This record gives sequence, structure tokens and C-alpha cells, in this order.
Amino acid sequence: AAIDAKSISGLTVTKYKTSLELNRNSTFTLAVSDTYNNSLMNSYQSTALSLDLLAKPSADGRVVQIENTVAAEDDYWVDYNSAKGDWEETTEPGISPGFDNSTMPHRLYKKDGGNWEFGPIPWEDRLVGSVTNNPAPSFIGQPIKASFYYNDRLGFLSYANVVMSRTKSVYNFFAETQLAALDTDPVDLNANTTRPCNLFEVIVQQQGVVLFGTRQQFYLSAPETGVLTPSRALIKQISNYEINEDIAPLDVGTTIGFVSRMPDYSRLMLMQGDGLEVDPVVVDISKVVTGWLPKVTIMSASSQNSFVALADRDTRNLYIYRFYNDGQEDKMQAWQRWELQGNIKACTIADDLMYFITEQSGVHSTSVISLN
Repeated sequence: AAIDAKSISGLTVTKYKTSLELNRNSTFTLAVSDTYNNSLMNSYQSTALSLDLLAKPSADGRVVQIENTVAAEDDYWVDYNSAKGDWEETTEPGISPGFDNSTMPHRLYKKDGGNWEFGPIPWEDRLVGSVTNNPAPSFIGQPIKASFYYNDRLGFLSYANVVMSRTKSVYNFFAETQLAALDTDPVDLNANTTRPCNLFEVIVQQQGVVLFGTRQQFYLSAPETGVLTPSRALIKQISNYEINEDIAPLDVGTTIGFVSRMPDYSRLMLMQGDGLEVDPVVVDISKVVTGWLPKVTIMSASSQNSFVALADRDTRNLYIYRFYNDGQEDKMQAWQRWELQGNIKACTIADDLMYFITEQSGVHSTSVISLN
């Protein structure tokens, strides 16, 4: 009633249960006080020190910044939802909601009707916070080298960064809330040590993920619980081998095979490790044929058949390493070389069958060989 009696030009008053909202087209100064040492009344416009200072109900969609302290990192934003009758977390006004789906990885998926479709992924938006306290993942603006799936999370490699989505929400790379650090939030780690690394491939294992860089290799795991979370995820350097990043390392049963390229020949390396506490053992399995392998550009493997095939694209020779392991050690090892009828373009192994694409006199052919 006292405000109404003032008859201030252009001032309108909206009355809520516990608050008054004052609006005017021109700026004005508001001073609020009471006779109880100013403990019963307060005012705010677009910022407040804490959430408990905000009135309920309020105007639907009203956005207020909660400052907490002078540090920007603990600021968060809320808006009033009249349908729920409460304040909810939201994003800082004016910031980008998330990703440009056209420049992000795409997917090939099977629709309900049985047809396949290739297109952009429906990545989830940033719903709370700001670019400071809920930033975009570190792969934004950088090339993505590899992807993987582990612990109900989708992961990407980008230079030295390992980025994993929220748990059971593989298309969401933003934190769920600014009010607490959750174990389900995204994981974003950097693997750089005393020298920069360039991660390009992963091999997922039961206890963690082996990360392969061109000059260093790492192990991503959660040693204490076995479940990756933002606070418990740990990257440990496990070896320092130079690897040809054009050839992805392959799981060969009890070991991992990768190719190390020398100036004029290649080496096949096998890595075997027990996971978290023991550093892996890496063996140059091609030592007995040093200099025999060419500059390899193709590798395929079959763990069921204890079989690794290597080739230099656009040549006719296929180099094969076979072994027999009784569960404890290799009882037999052998190297062979096959000469095909045309230049090898591609090679892969599936269901005990080896598939080739070869080229001879401008004609491309597909060949299939049974390993048994």
C-alpha cells in the first residue's frame, strides 16, 4: 500500500505470496530495510548470494545468478519453474548450449523399421553452469583420433586428452549439476608427461584401457574401485615405444600386437601385462627375422587362431606370424611369407576366414581363405 501511494511514474508492482516484484522502464534505486536489523527483508535483481534468499513463488522463467563467493568457479544460475513451484539450475544466459552436431562424429544405426541410417548424433546440450565451471570437453576444436566404449561411457582420444561421457548417457559430455561433484559426471584427463604425447588408439581390457601414443603408452584405470569416475580415474605411463600410428594395435588374445617402424624395415611387438599394478612386458617378436619385414602398412590378427598377418600395401607379399600358447607360455612360434597373385589393398580376419582385396592389371578382386 505504501508503494502504491508513492505513485512513482512508470512503476508497476506484481504481488506474490512472499515477495513484490517492481518493474520500471527506466533505472531506479531500491533500498530495502526493516526494524529487525534488516533480517526479515532482502532484495535482488539478477544476482543473489545464496539460493535461500530467493522468493517462492516468482515470475516463471526468471533467471538469477547465485554468486556464493567472489570466485567465479562456484557461481551457478537458476530459473523459476512455475509448474514445479521451485527454482531449478540452468545455464548462464547467452552461452552456447553445446555442440554443433554437423562437425561432431556421426553414427550409422539401425532404425526401428530395420533400415540403416547415417547422420548426425543427437548430442545432449549443456543444461547447467557456464563455460567456466561446466566447460566443453577438451576435444572441441581438435581432431578426434579414436573412439571407444568402457564402463558405460563413450570415450574419445584427442592429442593427449582422454574424454569420456557421463555414465549411461553416452551422448552427454557436460556435468549434470553445479551443486555437487557426481561420480557419473564426464571424465576429461590429459596424458602429457615430461614430453608431449599424441594418442591415436586404445585397447579396452577388463581392468582398464591401454592408451597408445606414437612415443608413449599409458594405462587408464581406477585402481581403488575399478569403476572410472572423475575423481578416481588415473592415467599411468607404462612404456616408451615408438609406434607406427598408421596401423592400429590389435588384441592377439593374451597379448597386444603393434608395429614399430624403423627407417627401412618394421618390427612386430607384443605387449603382455596384468593390468593395474604390474608394468607390461613388451617383446620384439620379430627379432629372429630382423630386417625381413618391410615397411608394414596393413596388420590383421585372429586371437582364436594365434595368428598375425602383416603386409605392405600395393605389394604381393603377406608376412605371417603364428604361435601356440598353452595358457602359460608360447610353445611354438613360426614366421611365413605368402606371395599373392596381385598387389594387396586390404586384409582382415573374421570367423576363421581371411579376406583379401588385391589388384592385378587394374582389376580388383576379393579372395577368401580358411585358416583351418
